[in-house]
Amino acid sequence: MQAVQDLSGRTAAELQDTESQEEALAQKLSRAQRKTAAMAEEARRLAAYQQSLEAELARVRDATESWRSARGAARQEAQRAANHCRRVLRSVGDDAKQEEPEEHVPLPLASLAFLAPL
Repeated sequence: MQAVQDLSGRTAAELQDTESQEEALAQKLSRAQRKTAAMAEEARRLAAYQQSLEAELARVRDATESWRSARGAARQEAQRAANHCRRVLRSVGDDAKQEEPEEHVPLPLASLAFLAPL
């Protein structure tokens, strides 16, 4: 009889230990699930932030390319206008030399510096 009581006491203690371990594991699992959910939410937030940054980078690239294109077009147009002005000034200068060479007053070169190539 004593053996049965000893065995029964050990079985009850083992059962209590097993239940305690089960409760501890359930709490550990619950913490792991909450941590996993928080990490998944953080991953979603970071992915959305990355997409936002990529979209902004694309807008900046497009704006930069447009600016470079416009700058190049403006430079070419300014060069064409400067070349046209030079031709007109040479033509006017040549006409003036042919009509009255002794009264020709040359323009100061500094005043024409803006016509230099860009």
